[in-house]
Amino acid sequence: LNNDHMIRACIITKAPQDYCLVITMHHIALDGWSSHILRKELSECYQAITKGKPIPVAPLPLQYIDYAIWQRNFLKSDSIQTKIDYWKAKLQNLASLQFPTDFSRPTEISREGGTVRFSIKKELISDLNSIGLKYNATLFMTLFSAFKVLMYRYTGQKDICIGTPVAGRDYQEFENLIGFFVNSIPLRISLEGNMRFDELLKQVQSITLDAFDNSEIPFEQIVESLGTKRELNKNPVFQIFFALQNLPENQLSEGGLLWSEEIQDNHSSKFDLSFDLTEVNGCVEGVIEFSKSLFRQETAEQMAGHFSRLLESIRENPANTVGKFEILTDFEKTYILENLNDTDSPLPEGKTILDLFENQVLKTPDAIALVFEGKQLTYKELDAQSNQLAHFLSSNGLQPESPVPICIDRSLEMVIGIFGILKSGGAYVPIDPTFPKDRIDYMIEDTKADFVVCSSDTVHNFSGPINRIILDKEMSMIQSMPSEKLPKSPSQEHLAYIIYTSGSTGKPKGAMVDHSNLLNFSISLTKIVEYNSFSRQLSVTTYIFDAFCLELFVPLINGGGVYLVKKEDAMDGFRLAQKLAEVKPTHMQATPSGWQILLSSGWNNPEGIIMTTGGEALGEETKNLLAQTGKLWNLYGPTETTITSTYKQMDVGEKVSIGKPIDNTAVYILGPDGGLNPVGIPGELCIGGKGVGRGYLNRPELTSEKFLPDPFSKIPCDRMYRTGDLARWLPGGNIEYLGRLDDQVKIRGYRIELGEIESVLLLHPSVNQAVVIAKENGQGDKRLVGYVVCSGAFEKESLISFLRSKLPEYMVPILWMEL
Repeated sequence: LNNDHMIRACIITKAPQDYCLVITMHHIALDGWSSHILRKELSECYQAITKGKPIPVAPLPLQYIDYAIWQRNFLKSDSIQTKIDYWKAKLQNLASLQFPTDFSRPTEISREGGTVRFSIKKELISDLNSIGLKYNATLFMTLFSAFKVLMYRYTGQKDICIGTPVAGRDYQEFENLIGFFVNSIPLRISLEGNMRFDELLKQVQSITLDAFDNSEIPFEQIVESLGTKRELNKNPVFQIFFALQNLPENQLSEGGLLWSEEIQDNHSSKFDLSFDLTEVNGCVEGVIEFSKSLFRQETAEQMAGHFSRLLESIRENPANTVGKFEILTDFEKTYILENLNDTDSPLPEGKTILDLFENQVLKTPDAIALVFEGKQLTYKELDAQSNQLAHFLSSNGLQPESPVPICIDRSLEMVIGIFGILKSGGAYVPIDPTFPKDRIDYMIEDTKADFVVCSSDTVHNFSGPINRIILDKEMSMIQSMPSEKLPKSPSQEHLAYIIYTSGSTGKPKGAMVDHSNLLNFSISLTKIVEYNSFSRQLSVTTYIFDAFCLELFVPLINGGGVYLVKKEDAMDGFRLAQKLAEVKPTHMQATPSGWQILLSSGWNNPEGIIMTTGGEALGEETKNLLAQTGKLWNLYGPTETTITSTYKQMDVGEKVSIGKPIDNTAVYILGPDGGLNPVGIPGELCIGGKGVGRGYLNRPELTSEKFLPDPFSKIPCDRMYRTGDLARWLPGGNIEYLGRLDDQVKIRGYRIELGEIESVLLLHPSVNQAVVIAKENGQGDKRLVGYVVCSGAFEKESLISFLRSKLPEYMVPILWMEL
């Protein structure tokens, strides 16, 4: 600006009597309106000179310097404060826009940009104009309202601030001045998904008119008045810009003079994203300008298509609610529902995992099925002893589908107990022997169980009239039972297990899973993670996690062996590494936290085992360390949809994702109003298909809230489960996990509802208020932190002791702070 001319012009001689005038101007010297004036006056001058006539340009009553003086005086006047107060009130508590980008935002953003061009047909613009006229809204207001809906669908945010330009020529005297008059103003609009488009249009009209009435304040001064902290990687107040140019059309001149606007892509971007629309002969030409630091070209092209599809949907039904408008093209819908979810695979008709296990017993009766601390069981022995327990339970009156809690430390007897319960037609309910008595009592009461399978070491956890089957004490009676299976085996529709997870209301909830769900999971994982009769699974997962089913059932239906590891060995990296060296397994599963414990011992997978991980988010560093040592599979799935719903083999340097759906599973990424989100746009991850469990035990309201009819399935009775996880489809068909939509957290694989801990804390007589959060320790590990307001003295040990009497140890905060 100090050394260059604001306007440069040159003549290019192309041929005799054929010249090209090229004019280059800095934006500080003129705006879009000024370009029109310049073209018009140059054309008039050219015509006059070539015809020997006087120059027709009349003297201006005002010059740009007069406008600059007027603006300077206005900014010093008392009346300006009212307008500044307007903006301060309008922009109070403005949240930052969380727009889904392709790349992480750098600390200092580059201004390198790209452009995408698109057109909106004349017929569509005409219909949108008609819709706007019904509500006294201009075309700008109608298109801006539609753009606001698009941003809502992309971000899920109801309160979004978008920038737009104003011409700044509020007085007639300024209309023919060349100069920079334009200003940027923020338009902050709030909407709900159930708001009708016509209601939104009225709100946009009112807010736009108010904003234009206060548009004399330069944007820089608005920012200064807010005291907004400047950041090098984003524009203050708004990061997205929307403009509609409706400049007067230029007439072609006579006498051989032709004005030509050569469209050139702008290779810079002032904002994260700009939509610049221009009315041309009744249609609208659009340009999307995007920051290459944040977006791919394909993303901007997709956005143009979604905006056009949204406008068509608005034309079809302008009284519709904004959450119901369609933004996906038919091609995108087909791609998501049929291509990305092409998972149909036949299952053995009428079979369960018990049938598949018994087939293996017939094939390899003497093969080792189970090993623990020097003891082992063959397939034949495991089958016979679990059959005997099934007969024993049945003879004691156990009815099919009855919940049977099992509370036994890791041992061969624990597995016999699980198989025996399943073979009797019951559903096993795993209980950790270290759980506090209050929690165990609640689970017994909630299941209304008549039996509990336990041992001499765990029987003290149970009181009341429940029938205790103490395996080690009653073994002689159990072994007197027939070793053949019961005449009637459970079917696919029977309940297989109930696993309790943390509940936001202060009580855990029991997720119910059928045999059909378990069968689909087991067969699918067999193919994905390459299980066969030579597989040796090292089992380190506690059986209160549904992931234990992978370690137990998947190897055993394929003729492999399961090697149980003591809890003490699983929690110590050095001891676990030693166990791996002894057993030399082919497969091992652990949470990312569990793998970190093992890696910290210096282990580098010398056995070449196939590694699976899940239960919590996999970090980039852990993924790279594991993937460079061998095959690593990242598995994802909530308990309610049977252990694993998606899978992905991870490679070094590859972005972490949870992959694609397993067999007979459908995954949908839905917006806040239940519509399908496009590829790249975050939303709630919902799961349909044969893995979806039965629901929550004795919790019909919660079941109906989380287990919904699947609107995309071809089978009317199919359901889908709302996970509460935030995710998005990536280009190529994998899914990226982005976090939670609620307060649920995962710590070392344990699923924790922070509300449950807070509810229990508030039962303490000295606690008035309580908040629990999960904080990372800087190394990727999360820890619970409890904040309390006490009526008396703050006694940390008293609070810890109180929580331990009612909650598992993993739900007790490590760090505490009194407020």
